[in-house]
Amino acid sequence: MGEFDSSAGPDHGNLACVWVVRHVIKRALNRWVTRTDGTAVFDPKLRACFGESLSADDVRPGGIIISLTQGIPGTNRRNIGHVGTLGAGTGNGRLIYSNSSAHAKLEQNFTVGTWVQRYRTTKRLPVHFFPIPLRGTATS
Repeated sequence: MGEFDSSAGPDHGNLACVWVVRHVIKRALNRWVTRTDGTAVFDPKLRACFGESLSADDVRPGGIIISLTQGIPGTNRRNIGHVGTLGAGTGNGRLIYSNSSAHAKLEQNFTVGTWVQRYRTTKRLPVHFFPIPLRGTATS
């Protein structure tokens, strides 16, 4: 944490949240879980693999939290989502690690409570929790 540099990712680390998660998982498991760099593609792939989202407390540390990018109805704009990995803890205080666009690094920058506040309450995006896919191969 704090040492994983995302400046080689999309937009020099500014849009690299999925890029970071997939590279961290690649380092841990020695295989890709996705080849996409977009939450709008990664989230449906996770749902296809696992079905509906689990509760945060049912996902072990290292699992995935994701809020997918979605269009804003009636406009040409989008609400940009985010993805990270779950850390220690339970409930709203559980730690989340994700790419910091400002620093182009993996950081502990959310808790479940602050994530839900930002992405579900403020941006009106879904918040999904998934374990790391352990089987299959990434094709896109």
